[in-house]
Amino acid sequence: VRPASENRDRVHEQATEPLPCCKRQFPLRTETSSAPGGQKLSQVWQGVLLLKNSSFPTSLHLLEGDMAVASSLLVEGPTGGQVNQLKISQRLRLDQPKLDEVSRRIKAAGSSGYAILLAMPGKADDGGIQDPNNSTERPLKNLVSYLKQKEAAGIISLPVGGGRDKDHGGVLHAFPPCEFSQQFLDASAKAFAKSEDDYMLMVIIRGAS
Repeated sequence: VRPASENRDRVHEQATEPLPCCKRQFPLRTETSSAPGGQKLSQVWQGVLLLKNSSFPTSLHLLEGDMAVASSLLVEGPTGGQVNQLKISQRLRLDQPKLDEVSRRIKAAGSSGYAILLAMPGKADDGGIQDPNNSTERPLKNLVSYLKQKEAAGIISLPVGGGRDKDHGGVLHAFPPCEFSQQFLDASAKAFAKSEDDYMLMVIIRGAS
């Protein structure tokens, strides 16, 4: 696995001009966000995370791994179209054996088979997102608090809605701040998160189930 700093440098070269937020389009272009120290992360997705009857505006920024993994899996399965909602359907207990299994899958996937993303509060719904679930919009810190309380990570199967080819699927793990997630965050990444209650670490692994 490449060092996080090396991958960020590689990603920064791919970054282009930002999108109008109202279009919420992904992943044809990326935009960058700056930390107080001047470091940059590339934003690769913006939308809402869904859990039960709540929605949490969120933006995802690449820390390390392959951006193509995120761009190819954060889509609507049957059509391959863009998605602006990701529904957490399961939980994974933060037990050491299960965390070890996630680490093993990351290593087995290789540098082109996974993506590590920093999830931060996104912009509130301005009408650009159609919500068929009529969910209640809440801040991301509420989801972080919920997962911390449950001592669990959220699980999202990708692509959204299932794919026609099971071999090209994947899974997203949404980790609240914990010992496991800290290993992927250096000081510059933490500078983007204003508090421990306002960010999560997303691990996308291609082919995992």
